[in-house]
Amino acid sequence: MNDEANRLKEDLQIIQNAMGMNLWTRRDVRRGFVGLLGGGLAGLFLAIWSTRHGDPEVGLIVLLAILCGIVIAKGIGFERQPKQAPGSVREIAFYNRFYSVGSALTACFYIWGMARHLDPMIVLALTIILIGAWYLFYAVSAASRGTSLGGAIPLMLCGFLLPDAASFSEALSWLGIAMCVGCCMEAALLWVALRPPTPPPSDMSAAASPIPPSPNPALPLSNAAH
Repeated sequence: MNDEANRLKEDLQIIQNAMGMNLWTRRDVRRGFVGLLGGGLAGLFLAIWSTRHGDPEVGLIVLLAILCGIVIAKGIGFERQPKQAPGSVREIAFYNRFYSVGSALTACFYIWGMARHLDPMIVLALTIILIGAWYLFYAVSAASRGTSLGGAIPLMLCGFLLPDAASFSEALSWLGIAMCVGCCMEAALLWVALRPPTPPPSDMSAAASPIPPSPNPALPLSNAAH
């Protein structure tokens, strides 16, 4: 019975590898977890900076610089990884294409809105809603990307609330809080994925199992691309 269970597990692993379901190793998920913590700290910085009435442009530039640094550092870490999980290269390529197009569209929309002399608060709110919606589309496009809902929902809610802000600095403060909350929610979901699985009940016959546990198992339902 134990041999049959091991053979079934091995067959399922082969099928998952062929379908690209095993996207991320634990190292990938840890890297994503650290990146989310960095994004949360960046959002917290923007919230504090704006609350203290710092220059909004400086705050946004610092925020974007931190986020770009996190993305570059994660990309370098992924490229240097000696053994990448099956399907992770394809997922990273999709992530880069998806968010490159989304970033370009969002930037064009913001520039267009400001060029048309629309209310800056409304333009900012619509831009944040667009970012959150793009993030939401990514989250629901596959089960392995579902953790992104933790970041998409706070951004969209923040965008709907921004027109009620008393000033542009207060709006940026709310945005920073939403980013911090979203990153923490995603990090919490990845933390659950990093927890070691509960071992099955001990079986005397399992001691002679010919298949050793994987030292770096893939996590199919954990999104570490962002």
